[in-house]
Amino acid sequence: MSLNLTTLLEQTRLFLHDSEGARYSTDDLTAAARMALMEINLVSAQGFALAGLDGVDETTLPDSLQHLLVMGAAGYAASARAAAQAEWELAPQKTLPLALWSRNVMEDFRRILCTLYPPETARLHEQRTAAPFVRWEGTLSEEHPDHLA
Repeated sequence: MSLNLTTLLEQTRLFLHDSEGARYSTDDLTAAARMALMEINLVSAQGFALAGLDGVDETTLPDSLQHLLVMGAAGYAASARAAAQAEWELAPQKTLPLALWSRNVMEDFRRILCTLYPPETARLHEQRTAAPFVRWEGTLSEEHPDHLA
């Protein structure tokens, strides 16, 4: 089954033990899903999309990454909720259980993501050579011949 925004939100609520939606709003979970997907895209150097998110019609995220997206969305949502609940002025050293849980979820999310997509010089080089800008032909001390100043 292909994941879309509606099913992602349902699965994220289950991950967060909030199936009724009492603690996390749809907008908060959507923002968290967007952040998790952006992180997956950044680390994987891909342009995966999720149907229903930001006007996209088709999910291009592979099935193998769907649970990872749910985990990341849950981690981002719980991190935001923990930050909103913190009473910084009254107890700066107090660590909230939700903050610890969200930190652990985000560490697992990032560890799995980096295991699936380890940093590779070749992949980064491919991105740099495909960049949509003009290559500089001179040295740093020279002005570019097309400079308009």
